[in-house]
Amino acid sequence: MEMRYIYALIVVTGLLLTALHGGWNISDITVLLVVNLGNSLLAARKSGLLNFPRLFPHRI
Repeated sequence: MEMRYIYALIVVTGLLLTALHGGWNISDITVLLVVNLGNSLLAARKSGLLNFPRLFPHRI
């Protein structure tokens, strides 16, 4: 299963649980933001956008 489908499933499940619970909470928003940020960083790293130069390029 692709990562974007897993992410969409997590978001939809979270939205349904939030609707059943009775509304948004600050922890719900925080979890969604952290998951979204992690997914974005992973995608950027895989695409090569996050290739930072190494501080110590030689192994010791």
